[in-house]
Amino acid sequence: DSLGTCIPTLQGRGVTVCWDASRDDPPIQPANLSPAAGAAGITLTPTLQSSPFCQCNLGASHAASQWRITTTAGDYAHPFFDSAPDSSNLTMMAVPAGRLQPSVTYHWQVRHQSDDDWSDWSTETSFTTVPAADIQGLDPASGRRRQAVIVLISGSNFEKDEAVGFGPGITVSWFIVNSGTEITAEIIIDA
Repeated sequence: DSLGTCIPTLQGRGVTVCWDASRDDPPIQPANLSPAAGAAGITLTPTLQSSPFCQCNLGASHAASQWRITTTAGDYAHPFFDSAPDSSNLTMMAVPAGRLQPSVTYHWQVRHQSDDDWSDWSTETSFTTVPAADIQGLDPASGRRRQAVIVLISGSNFEKDEAVGFGPGITVSWFIVNSGTEITAEIIIDA
């Protein structure tokens, strides 16, 4: 078969084909690997993962990546999150805590930089975060100021909870997710 037939066939199977290493081309467009496209129930601090850096030029190195997240498909004019060029998180990037909200669909892209050029942005994919917890009960329901109280919280959608908050005036010392319907936490009612 000719190169014109074999190369598209191999690329369609996810194989990167470099056939002229003397060219000065930009890095190859990365792919979004994780979370999987359309995944649901994703934690609020997911690790985004791209395909490995690939550039057909001999001696090219992966200098940086740039990661961006939006809540509106295809609209990155004002992304919800933009890592800026990042030389540490080249093929994996943990989304910092406090950035994502429950039950929201996010769209994301990444691009790779060689020593002197950027790839195209990856094809956008999306994921939806875990549903918000639904609190149905709190026992005990009251306490005194400056008192450490261990409370049992009942409800649903607690499986992947990574933080517990009760709002202003209450500090959470620690918490344990007992099950999808129960959390135990120690709280202190501020003075």
